[in-house]
Amino acid sequence: MLSRELNITTEFNISSSESIKRELNRELGKRVSSILGVQFSREEPDVETIIDIATGSVTTQVMPIYILTRYRKVHRVVGDRENTRWPIDRVVQAYGAQEAIVHAGGDDPSAARVLGNGRPVVIQVIRPGKRLDIKDISPLLMDPNYDVQLEEPSYVKSSIIMKMKARVRDYVITYRVLAIADDNVTNEAMITLHDYFRNRQVAQRIRHGRRIRRRISMVYELNGSVVRGGRLVEFLIKCQGNLYIRGGFVHGGFGDVEPSIAGVLGIGVKPVEIDILNITD
Repeated sequence: MLSRELNITTEFNISSSESIKRELNRELGKRVSSILGVQFSREEPDVETIIDIATGSVTTQVMPIYILTRYRKVHRVVGDRENTRWPIDRVVQAYGAQEAIVHAGGDDPSAARVLGNGRPVVIQVIRPGKRLDIKDISPLLMDPNYDVQLEEPSYVKSSIIMKMKARVRDYVITYRVLAIADDNVTNEAMITLHDYFRNRQVAQRIRHGRRIRRRISMVYELNGSVVRGGRLVEFLIKCQGNLYIRGGFVHGGFGDVEPSIAGVLGIGVKPVEIDILNITD
């Protein structure tokens, strides 16, 4: 039918015609909207229906729901990341959904807490059985029985996921790092660190199989203090969102990060606890 349409418009040089496909879509959309009492949406539909004109078959696909929120990891979970308990099961149950996928804006160091304002994240709810008011979801996301609490939820479009992940390197993150040094650290050494790392570029070698690429990150400010006995030290680090803290910037990453805290101090430094205190995105 479309081929015949094209032949006619070409033969008679018709430039203002409308395809029968668009006419059918419009009329079917009007009919379905009238029956269901809902508005048609081409940009962000809740349900897509495919009608096969030849066979008369109808296939319906329920579109995902996307929830933008911020997560706070209030408990320090040791071991595999899978051990961290998220309230995702409650979200799936509330929507009567098939499953939910978490898309995070960046990654956290192992066993780190995420405090302060939290890290942005998008929850993709797959095949939801119902559409709920976002206010009804908020209490489920902040359940204190889980390691992660989700705050400030809002419905968004799917395109926000790519935008969120593309901006991770532009985040400004404040870390608290508790570390043990191989030797005593003096207050004078801490002052040296503070002065040296103010607005300092840090180069990281990132390995992907046999490939190695170089990534530059900024350290905007670093403050340190001796906590106990000269070897237990605490650092407050304000840096760019793509700086690798645990395995690189603190102890040097076996030469993969330059400069590093351990390299400037001239002694080994091993991180013990890491907390994210604030994320500015």
